[in-house]
Parts: sequence; C-alpha cells; structure tokens
Amino acid sequence: MKKEKLFFVSPDTLEVKELKGFRRKFLGLFVGSVLVGLFVILATNHFLNDILGLGYNRIELLTNENKTLKQHVRAMTEKLATFDSSLQRLAERDNQLRLLVDLPRLDEDIREVGTGGAMADYEFSLSSFEVNEILRSSTVRLEKLEREIKLQRAGYDEVYRKFEFNKVFFSHIPAIKPMEGFYTPNSFGYRHHPLLQVLRFHEGLDLINDAGTDVYATGDGVVTLSGLNAGYGITIAINHGYGYQTLYAHLSKSLVRGGQKIKRGDLIGRSGHTGLASGPHLHYEVRLNGEKKNPVEYFIDQP
Repeated sequence: MKKEKLFFVSPDTLEVKELKGFRRKFLGLFVGSVLVGLFVILATNHFLNDILGLGYNRIELLTNENKTLKQHVRAMTEKLATFDSSLQRLAERDNQLRLLVDLPRLDEDIREVGTGGAMADYEFSLSSFEVNEILRSSTVRLEKLEREIKLQRAGYDEVYRKFEFNKVFFSHIPAIKPMEGFYTPNSFGYRHHPLLQVLRFHEGLDLINDAGTDVYATGDGVVTLSGLNAGYGITIAINHGYGYQTLYAHLSKSLVRGGQKIKRGDLIGRSGHTGLASGPHLHYEVRLNGEKKNPVEYFIDQP
C-alpha cells in the first residue's frame, strides 16, 4: 500500500516541498501536550487535597491509620495486663471473704479449671504479622479475663449467699446465758442428784438465782412447749432449727405460748423451783440433733 505524502508551498521560494516526519512530530506534540495536561491536573488535585478523588494519597493515609491502630492495640494490651493484676488481687480478697463466712478457699488450680477450656485460635489474616499477633494475643487474653470475671462474680454470689445464710444460722444458735446467776461449769454430766441421792446423768446446767429472775431465749426459734413437764415443773422448750433445741425448767412462770416465734434475748419466763428442785434455780439444756451438749460451751457472752 502506497503511503500518502504531505506537501506544502514554501512562502520564500514558492516551491512545492514534501513535509517529512509529520506524523512523528504530530504524535510527539500530542503526547507531550497530554503529559503536560496530566501534570497540571495532578498538581492542582494535590494542592486541592485530592478534590478529584483519585486516591493517590490513600496509601499514606492507610499507613498513618495502621500506625495509630498499633499504638491503640498496644495500649489496650497494657490495660488488659492491668485488669489481670486487679483480678488476681480480687481473687486473694475473695479467698479472705470465703474464710470469713466458712467457705473453702479456691486455690490457683481450681481457678485455672474454672477459667480454662479450649481457647479459640484467632487469625485475623492481616498483612502485618505484628498487628495480627498483637490482636490475636489480646483477644485470647480478653476471653480469659471474661471467664475469670464470671468466676469471680459467681464466687462473690456464693459468698453473699453464705453470708446471708450465716446471719440467719447464727441468730438461731443458742449462744447466750439465759439468766443472770452463778453456776458450776462442770455440773453437766454424771453427778449425785441432790434429792434422789443417786448417781445420775445431769443433762443440763443449773443457774442459781432468786425465784422470779428473768429468763431469756438464747436464740431465735419457735416455742414447742410451754407448761408443766413431769419432774421439770413449769418448762419452756424451743426449737431453734438447724438441729438445735433448748429447754428451760423449774420456772415460776412462763411468758410465752406454744407455736410462738421468738428472738434471741426475748423475755420468755421467770425462774422458780417448780418440779423436782431443791431450791430456786433455772435448769437449762442444749441439744444438737438430739444429742445433749454442755450449755457452757455455747456461752459466748461469758469469759
């Protein structure tokens, strides 16, 4: 195919001459113009903060964001370490509280079992290995802390329930002396009965004082007997629950009735010498699950 030629008339010599390399010159001029135009556009876009949204500075922005995220993740990891230390101190305080309410301690092995289990192997598939490892480590630690917090909350709930139970339990234990007066600490057990003159097991404690001395309930409970009882004269019996019962005998008067609920320290009667008694006194008994106990062992208000 024959190439077309381009001719022009020279204004100086009026001769017809061939225009050689026109296409090459035109193409070079065109490409140069385009490049200059692009440079002007990009420069203008740069000074106008990427008004055209070409995103040429996005890499720089992402780099800065990545740096900021690393700093925040490291700070979060340090805070998690602080929380971990705080939980350790709470665990120590929890064991102290457990001892106070008569619960067994939770040692480290038990806590590890309570907070253990399969940990998820997190993988965030980030391009930065460092950031991926920081996030994985922090997430695993956060999951462990979450389990420890749940264990700690359950522990405090258990301590609280035991504390509430103890408040009720201790109020029902017969723990005070029922009447002012003197007594012989070793009078509980086998002795010679002062009237029958035989060796006999003395099931309680005799507190000596004038007839009409006030007698008080030694713990919370319900009156199960109020009236005459063979050999004991006017008698009051109280069921305190939790296996405890108390008995107050040889009274001159009962001030309570059967089925009545009473509190520790309530006035329930007055001492006397009704029944088989050699003189005015209060015969006081404590039983635990039917077994007779020495009442002196329960006098917390006595040295």
